[in-house]
Amino acid sequence: ALAGLEPNGARTLYLRRANDGVLRAIPGSTNARNPFFSRDGRWLAFFRGSQIFKAAVEGQEGVALVTDAGPGRTSWSRRDELVQSDGRVIVVR
Repeated sequence: ALAGLEPNGARTLYLRRANDGVLRAIPGSTNARNPFFSRDGRWLAFFRGSQIFKAAVEGQEGVALVTDAGPGRTSWSRRDELVQSDGRVIVVR
């Protein structure tokens, strides 16, 4: 996953598979930041403003998971939870 600039100057997230090298924009990732993958690699989570979204690696649009994400780091646990550095745990559905 990487961030790139659109012609209008907006930052968008892209995915590139190792086997084909083609960049694919992630729908709904305009102005996203700090992307991270689920443990199984099927999902990409990212921040947009104070929200955390998840999007399927296969190209579906991002869905909001959290509307008031705290500052700091977030990781995706083996139990499909987002764990934030402040100790908050968010169940991913």
